[in-house]
Amino acid sequence: MIKNFTSSHDQGGQAILEIKEKIFAHKDQSPKLAIFFVSSSYNLDEIKVHLREIEKIVPLAVCTTSGEIANRRMIENSMTCQLYCGEEFSIDRFLFTDIKDFPNSSHADKLKEIEILASPHSAHDTFGILLIDGLSVKEEIVTGCLGNSLGNIELIGGSAGDHLNFSQTFIFDGNDFIENSAIFILINTTRKFKLFKSQHFIPTDDKFVITSANPAERIVYEINGIPATDAMCNFLNISKDELTPEVFGKYPLMINIAGEYYVRSMQQANEDKSITFFCAIEEGLVMMIAGKGDIYSCNTNFIKEAIDDLGEIDCSLFFECILRKLEIEELPLEARNNIDKQYEFCHSTGFYTYGEQYKSVHINQTITGVFFEKQR
Repeated sequence: MIKNFTSSHDQGGQAILEIKEKIFAHKDQSPKLAIFFVSSSYNLDEIKVHLREIEKIVPLAVCTTSGEIANRRMIENSMTCQLYCGEEFSIDRFLFTDIKDFPNSSHADKLKEIEILASPHSAHDTFGILLIDGLSVKEEIVTGCLGNSLGNIELIGGSAGDHLNFSQTFIFDGNDFIENSAIFILINTTRKFKLFKSQHFIPTDDKFVITSANPAERIVYEINGIPATDAMCNFLNISKDELTPEVFGKYPLMINIAGEYYVRSMQQANEDKSITFFCAIEEGLVMMIAGKGDIYSCNTNFIKEAIDDLGEIDCSLFFECILRKLEIEELPLEARNNIDKQYEFCHSTGFYTYGEQYKSVHINQTITGVFFEKQR
């Protein structure tokens, strides 16, 4: 059994109480995992007291967000939860702290344990979920190492957010909300499921070369030999003050890796005319301005594929880029409402992220997730 809960109470303490009551009502149904997505606008000190009590009856995976998803595309200043119950689930949970030093010996031991647990299983009965500090700049290496440990088992996930403040993003460690950390969940189930990734961008012929960068911090200083913000302003014919997250969401860059195109989204323009990215970047990369497709049509495609594989959808878990949210918010009302109906149809829970994970890759401006079939 999978249950979705949400509260839009404007006080975090009351929101967690509402969901806590619903979880405790299921304590006799063998709860195996509760995943929480918590607005970063809440007072986290109020919330953690109740999370500690919930942790006594069910393992938790919790992160802060840049917006929540609960049966419709986007809600703000809320809390959502997906609860897994019953013998149809076997779940293992791993907390990785101090990931600035990833992978240290402690991380290596856990990666080996994950490898041992995963080895008897396959992508047909097991998958992984990763929640990670969205400002850690460690998503690529953590996701890659997990991918190596999992073998043919796939993972999905999202990077914690803080509503475009780019200040602090948190994971709950069982006692407190902490930075510089990640939580990984290995889910083995008899339920039929389908993982997916979708992006609505295609490469164009407009190319740039990264000529100066700090890969460790995902900062690009020069594009085509001139300051990065100047290069983007020249191409877009706008001023530096107009280089907002909304504009970055409209004009992401793409790279070609082994014949497949991946989005590399820009996070923010800096005072020194550099640009910080959401994803890995390095000198010498040839990048293309992305051409935009239609989000609604792309959503229709991955939902149809899920229906073809699973039949009727019971519920879903979505990890969606904050830049997609900003793009959708600029669409006409009817278009936004149509997308809302898609999320409602999928009985969705999830959050808006600072980056998404799929298989062993950290990506941007996508939506990743899992669908579960409806039980007969």
